[in-house]
Amino acid sequence: MNRFASIDTLRGIAALIVVWGHFTRNNTPFPPSILKTFALPPEMGVSIFFVISGFILPYSMWRGGYEPAKHIWTFLGKRIRRLDPPYFVAIALGLAVLAAAKWPNYHIDWGMLAMHIGYLNPFFGAQWVTGVFWTLAIEFQFYVLLAIAFPLAAGNSWKFYSFAAACVASSQIFPVREFLPYHWPMFLMGIMAFRYVARKASAGAVIIGLSACASWAAVTISTPEALGAIVTAAAILTTNYSNAATRFFGKISYSLYLTHSHIGVRLVILGLPFATTEPLRLALCLASVA
Repeated sequence: MNRFASIDTLRGIAALIVVWGHFTRNNTPFPPSILKTFALPPEMGVSIFFVISGFILPYSMWRGGYEPAKHIWTFLGKRIRRLDPPYFVAIALGLAVLAAAKWPNYHIDWGMLAMHIGYLNPFFGAQWVTGVFWTLAIEFQFYVLLAIAFPLAAGNSWKFYSFAAACVASSQIFPVREFLPYHWPMFLMGIMAFRYVARKASAGAVIIGLSACASWAAVTISTPEALGAIVTAAAILTTNYSNAATRFFGKISYSLYLTHSHIGVRLVILGLPFATTEPLRLALCLASVA
């Protein structure tokens, strides 16, 4: 069995947290109900995704003998090929839904649309076609920085401490949600989990580091996101659970994340007037996920 089979489980959980939160808490006129009461903040799901990236990318690079001078363009090319095709499909789908909803008064802002290439929207203050795309910009910023700084992130203790100190400093200098430094606590938790697996850090050092990052995230970001992040890091290191259902949601997590805002949320909004009981609302949400 895959040593980190639980990664797919965690990805599926993260996507469902985001989707369920957007269905019931953020983007729809969902009435007070058990489904709404127990929905977790979507941001918690995002923090899970960030920790997973912080772990799985350096782990894969370490296993593959990554060296920036030799492999940086191959690495970035692979990340772009993985991210961009579903992303561009989701952009087209989002534009189609917006055009249908606002026709004949919808006009495409071509400048805004061009910013989506390379995830440049936050650098120019451009709006996203779909709000959830902002996290892809964070992920891509992490890919670029990790491609350059991997020898520090995966190096000896002093190299890693220097890297972590730079991360902390950048988060204080540039604490903006739309950019990577704000989210360093989550990515660092994943990196510390990788360092333990790669035998580059002791259990004690990792426990202290994870606790420090969770406290940092709770103060500067939010308690739910900090909780989601540290539970994810702990789960990566201590569990290896998966089944057919979790593997399925893990495999579709990226596509589900990209499309739920324009399709699933609209289906929920359309169906809510007819879903007058809790079982019907549950069925509506499940159908909108499917």
